[in-house]
Amino acid sequence: MSCIVEIALSCPLRQTFDYLSDDPAENWQIGMRASVSFGSRQLIGIVVAIKPIAEKAVDKLKKIDQQIDKQSFLPNEIMQLVQWVSRYYHHPVGECFQTALPKRLRLGDPDEMQTETYWILHQQPDSTSKTGKKQQQIIDLLEDYPEGLSEKALRVQLGNVKSSLSALVQQNVVAARQYVALPVPCLELQQQVLLNNQQKQSIETILGSKGQFATFLLQGITGSGKTEVYIEACREFVENQQQVLVLIPEIGLTTQFVERFRHSLNANIVVINSSVSDNDRKQAWLLARAGKADIIIGTRSAVFTPMINPGLIIIDEEHDSSYKQQDGLRYHARNVALMRAKSLNIPIVLGSATPSLETLYQVKQQRYQLLELTERAGGASLPKVALLAAQNASENNGLSSSLIKAIEKHIKQNHQVLLFINRRGFAPVLMCHQCHWQANCRSCDAKMVVHQHQNRLFCHHCGLIQILPKNCPECGNTELKSYGVGTEKIEQALTAIFKDVPVLRIDRDSTQRVNSFANMVKQINQGHAA
Repeated sequence: MSCIVEIALSCPLRQTFDYLSDDPAENWQIGMRASVSFGSRQLIGIVVAIKPIAEKAVDKLKKIDQQIDKQSFLPNEIMQLVQWVSRYYHHPVGECFQTALPKRLRLGDPDEMQTETYWILHQQPDSTSKTGKKQQQIIDLLEDYPEGLSEKALRVQLGNVKSSLSALVQQNVVAARQYVALPVPCLELQQQVLLNNQQKQSIETILGSKGQFATFLLQGITGSGKTEVYIEACREFVENQQQVLVLIPEIGLTTQFVERFRHSLNANIVVINSSVSDNDRKQAWLLARAGKADIIIGTRSAVFTPMINPGLIIIDEEHDSSYKQQDGLRYHARNVALMRAKSLNIPIVLGSATPSLETLYQVKQQRYQLLELTERAGGASLPKVALLAAQNASENNGLSSSLIKAIEKHIKQNHQVLLFINRRGFAPVLMCHQCHWQANCRSCDAKMVVHQHQNRLFCHHCGLIQILPKNCPECGNTELKSYGVGTEKIEQALTAIFKDVPVLRIDRDSTQRVNSFANMVKQINQGHAA
């Protein structure tokens, strides 16, 4: 017997839509995906309700074109969370579901996890057969991992292993098996860090709230070891077969954050953010849903990642404005995470050296529990800070003579120097001195920022892009001058002053290519002067 299926579709209308299904109601489950025609478009939506056919006319209802899933695709907990987000932020529920799903799954890809070849040790080599050096290394490694290792993991550890594996297969020493593709494990874990008393007390307090909702503010000065508290708390939950969701504010923090977790924990760690390829993001999401990912690390959209056995949620740098989505569905990932922790009845940790005012107010109202780290980890002392007057800086590059001397001193000692500037591009102002024209954005009236490397003017407020003009559009004067300092100008100035020293510029423009940021971090970690 046919039924009516209520579907949430990605459109700017604050409602769901009824479609007619020829299949009986028993064939449908809330949380499935379905393909339907919507006007002139073909859309994929989420089933939110199944209703029997009532007396009302159904001849006007369109029929469902395709049932994509054979069983519920979205867990009930995520369904309820997304619907709460829709109500709380007054946003169409269909678009909320679109935000919560990886792109490949939004487009209707089957919810099947990718597989890859794993190698297991079948038997020890014959005493009469010759075993090469790399072949023996493979055998030794597989002996430590009876469940097998992927070819990717072997390649990371030993380099190119294809020919060696082929030879071992011919000798019937190793065998190939197809398993679900998991993140490459770290085969050499670091020793546990010695924690100070404040760190131990914070971990004990967090672990004491296992299985119940509690909110903790972990407030610690810079370098106090908040990340170590996260890692040790995660260790306990992972050992109990529970999953941990860790939110970080910026994609740029992901690489080194994930590496610290990978080298400290024997766990499957997946990454979910916009810099990850669509296929990898889909795989990470499905691994988390199946419980095969122990720790999920991601930016704000990762807050919607399903977990089959959730244990803890961690929000690092909870004060950061990056957790607030500024377009489309305007949600705050921290608030959504708090609501999710409450519905799951699990603890949540908000970490920051400079907590937001609203979080401090909740501590004052005794709704959140404060955990303080007032000492730097490892007995390190706080850095010396010198405040320099801005008028001493050069007009051309913004660098004062005392700053250049300090940089030169450390470079001669083969040290590395890190300069922070809160403005990307070359200069924030382009101006004509003849008629006092300034380059303003025609869309939002903000100042256009000069990006000399790309020969463009960018509006960092609304995203408008223009060609960098050679003449003043008002009077035709060819002598246009730029004022202010951005990362490009600083890079140019340092390259000219320190010709034999590499200068690495890390901003959104220089890290757009895949792995570009990771490659720069790798170069920095080599320890040479820079």
